[in-house]
Amino acid sequence: LTLGMRRLWEAVRYPGPVVIAVLLSWGMAPILAWFAAPALLPDPFQVGLLVVAAVPCTLGSAAVWTRLAGGNEAIALMTTFVTNSFVFVGTVGILAL
Repeated sequence: LTLGMRRLWEAVRYPGPVVIAVLLSWGMAPILAWFAAPALLPDPFQVGLLVVAAVPCTLGSAAVWTRLAGGNEAIALMTTFVTNSFVFVGTVGILAL
């Protein structure tokens, strides 16, 4: 409730950090999990790591921790909104690959 609409509007007007966060969430994390899983985990757990790496971030892990760290919570909220809005495309697409 303490987040001003101006900060949210700035995150919408200048979406660069949100795009980078989405690319890291649905790009870099699944790729790292794909290569790390066979080296770190037995077979049944490898699939679980890939699923965890492909799902979007939650509001609690994104916005709350960002606020506690002194970061820009508007970007965290927008990233959460985008990744959760397109979960049916992003996560399913990643897992299909």
